[in-house]
Amino acid sequence: MTRYLFGIAAFALVLASMGLVAQGFRRLLLPGWNGAPARLAEVVVALVTAIFTLEVLGVVGWLRLGPVLIAFGAEGFFGWWVGRRAHRGDRVTVPTAEVEQIRQRGPTRLVALVAISIVVADWGARTADALHHGMITPDTLWYHMPFAARFVQLGSITSLHYVDPDPVTVFFPANSELIHSLGILLMGNDVLSPLVNLGWLALGLLAAWCIGRPFGLSAATVTGAALLFATPGLVATQPGGAYDDIVGLALLLSVVALLIHRDSFSGPTELASLGLAGAAAGLALGTKYTMLAPIGALTIAVFALAGHHRRIRQGGLWLGLVLGAGGFWYLRNWATVGNPLPSLHIKLGPISFPSPPVAEATSNVAQYLFDGHAWGRFMLPGLRLSFGPVWPAVLGVAALGLVLSLVAPRTRWIWSLGAVGAVSGLAFLVTPQFLTANGGPYFFPYNVRYVDPALILGLVLLPLCPRLDTRRWRAGLLTLYMAALLVTQLDPTLWPDGLHYASFAVSVSRPDAMVGLLLGLAVLGVGALLVFHRHGSTLRAVSVVVIAVLVVGGGYSVQQSYLGDRYAHRPVPNIDTRAQGIRNARIAVSGFLTQAEYPLYGRDNSNYVQYIGIRGPHGAFAAVRTCPQWRRIIDTGRYDYVFEFSEPSPAARWTSGDPSAHLVARDVLQKLPGAAYPGFVGFSLFRIDGHLDPAACTEDGGGTVG
Repeated sequence: MTRYLFGIAAFALVLASMGLVAQGFRRLLLPGWNGAPARLAEVVVALVTAIFTLEVLGVVGWLRLGPVLIAFGAEGFFGWWVGRRAHRGDRVTVPTAEVEQIRQRGPTRLVALVAISIVVADWGARTADALHHGMITPDTLWYHMPFAARFVQLGSITSLHYVDPDPVTVFFPANSELIHSLGILLMGNDVLSPLVNLGWLALGLLAAWCIGRPFGLSAATVTGAALLFATPGLVATQPGGAYDDIVGLALLLSVVALLIHRDSFSGPTELASLGLAGAAAGLALGTKYTMLAPIGALTIAVFALAGHHRRIRQGGLWLGLVLGAGGFWYLRNWATVGNPLPSLHIKLGPISFPSPPVAEATSNVAQYLFDGHAWGRFMLPGLRLSFGPVWPAVLGVAALGLVLSLVAPRTRWIWSLGAVGAVSGLAFLVTPQFLTANGGPYFFPYNVRYVDPALILGLVLLPLCPRLDTRRWRAGLLTLYMAALLVTQLDPTLWPDGLHYASFAVSVSRPDAMVGLLLGLAVLGVGALLVFHRHGSTLRAVSVVVIAVLVVGGGYSVQQSYLGDRYAHRPVPNIDTRAQGIRNARIAVSGFLTQAEYPLYGRDNSNYVQYIGIRGPHGAFAAVRTCPQWRRIIDTGRYDYVFEFSEPSPAARWTSGDPSAHLVARDVLQKLPGAAYPGFVGFSLFRIDGHLDPAACTEDGGGTVG
């Protein structure tokens, strides 16, 4: 209980500090902003400050609880000081008449509130599921949370953490994982991690609302974003885990909103809002590779739309903040490997950047565009699985939004944003992916979420088209969005509705679905009071107090329940249950099914878990090929356990053949009767008591793999 209360106090300190920084610098840089755009700007300032602070501390090896609290506390005091100075010298910038807030009608606001509540219910159910059993989405267990846990263990973010046999994921940007590492530091465990993506969802919805606000179309833009956020592919992967697609989408929408509002004010705030949009773009770039295309296209747009005499100043400001906020991970890769994108073979004329060999071949969607078999077996079913029963409508209206933004834009920036969406869609088609298996684009249903930046732009830009700027068209489009959102709820991925259709993932249990439903109803009720009640400020204060009481009073019970049931039953029975009881151990990992890796870190993330391989030049990482080499690595690394993800396996034979290795647990998923020697697909956990003897390797106990 003491550690929980300390964690809550530390968390409150960080939030308060970031709030003071955000409000202070927003008042200083954007004094004329108010309402939702001001809150959006403050969130972006807070995120930029937090990420920058964690990066600086991580570079010098001070990513520890003490230095983190001292740094955030000092920043909070500085933000308070800046806010006081900004308040005394407040300069009110008068917005142009076009962009003054247009009071939206009650029915449209209610529709938007219902759409938000539906998405919150969808995501809340998955979050409740994760709090009951542990985060189970594959990429969360594979590399997102292992990266976050390793940052905390080392107190540093400069070293490379290999989590699989191929040197690809190790070079991914990791802004999102830094946020998870902050939660682990503050609470002493990962209880906050299942909740983090709910915060990113809130940011995405806030930004979508701000995009339509200058035109009185917030209800339509936020409902369009909610439609994509409620699709099965995103609901099954983003909430209750550490996937970062929602992070990139929320930050991209924030960039769009800030750029649109930039034209709403004259004077010095125009340059400040452009810089803040560039910082948000940098955060997106430092989160996910799929943001390279949209942020790159936005950078070109900034330079193109700047006036001749302001191009250097505006373009330089944008580019500097994009690289400053998002360039760290690419700089780390460059310093370590000599290539900012090591998994790509980059060649610029006579200059060729080094890159490590990758065993698994990549392909792209464009290779299958004219393959009827691929469409029939993989791609059309994949679109249905990922985007739900009305996937043609989702894709169709998004594409229409991009087309109309290009052929009939409201402003030059709207045209540019349509072009950014089109570039993002084309980039999805040609980007190398781990896509092909079983004779076609087998992983298309899981990778198609990479096109979401293009889709989200189309969905929020369509309501802004001047050709739809009549009351009838606005009402029709809002009705279309809401109808598609409601029909999407019939997908069995989202709710245990008893419908026996093919689904992207198994639905949550009925108790978890009930929690999600209650959360959605709570958002609907509180939102209705805040929107329609005259004393909104009083209600907001009461809501904050109630939430604080619930967190302090009920949060401890939730944490204890979470830590007690975390990975006790799934995704891997028996093995992960034992791993939760292991503390401060060094665990070596080998095998092909690395998606079950994170539970090995233990209940308090104190276990040091490392996938075993041989590092080579330029970031290369290769499998161990001989028994003596394997045993020397285990001894040199002082590993207490060896976790083997598959048998028959040379590494399992090299381990089990030594008398110092003892089998602790085994889980057989599938027997392999036709193997050359008895084996299975499954998991084995060995305890190492003493030293493995490289000289004792025999033909049965291991040899050279070749």
